[in-house]
Amino acid sequence: KIFWGDEPIGRLIKGNKIFAPRAECLNSELLESDKKLAITKKLQKWIDDKVANTLKSLVEKIDTNISSEARAIIYNVFDSLGTMNISEYSDSIKKLSLEEKASLSKVGIRVGAKFFFMPNLLKKSPMELNALLWKVYYESQETYLYPLPNDGRVSFLCNFIMPESYWFAIGYINLKGFLIRADVFERIFFIARQKAKYGPFLESSDLMNPAGCNSDQLKNILSYCSFGSISISENKKLFFYKSNKKEVSKRSSKKIVLHSKKIKKSNINLKKTISK
Repeated sequence: KIFWGDEPIGRLIKGNKIFAPRAECLNSELLESDKKLAITKKLQKWIDDKVANTLKSLVEKIDTNISSEARAIIYNVFDSLGTMNISEYSDSIKKLSLEEKASLSKVGIRVGAKFFFMPNLLKKSPMELNALLWKVYYESQETYLYPLPNDGRVSFLCNFIMPESYWFAIGYINLKGFLIRADVFERIFFIARQKAKYGPFLESSDLMNPAGCNSDQLKNILSYCSFGSISISENKKLFFYKSNKKEVSKRSSKKIVLHSKKIKKSNINLKKTISK
């Protein structure tokens, strides 16, 4: 509902796009039809201005000269309110030219290793508005307050069961009830990849401090990024990148076959020597 002071005067209902809700005046016997239309028009302008000022990037026109792949990414990221899994678009990203990648950056989209995200929408006001827009668009009937981080924290714990689309709408990734902001997740993944270039690595403050997470939460984050771990002394974890199991098994079996041939050949030579 939309309030004037303490009095509800209108409400938001689902529009054609998630970031373009419709406003309407609440029915009242005290209002004539022309007054209702005038109030509805004013409420619509108010919510349109609110979205335009708070979520500026989402309402700007998209360059029609860019490729269909780039436009598809932009449209879908906007429809997700700024955060989206990258896996379905990995092939499209490879086809993008430098200019097309620059066009994504121009509209505020950053391309991470796991997610697209829009830094300008990861602040308190955009996040709260996005939560409301998500509720209106998906016509969610839950009456409790939807989970949001206190004071714009980059991570928080939550036991609420919410659809993944909600967490993306507010710019967070849900890892077993530990919510981490998309840009911070990407930063930790980047640091881990740099460390992995030199082999297995220990948990460290430069991995945990960005998210304010503990050892087990870091394990969940890196597990999502295909890192395995083992516990060593003082309950510290050693992380390593997990290779493709099928490739490993093929290589292992190939080595065993080659090795067995060498063994058989050497045994034959040995028998010949003994017989002589």
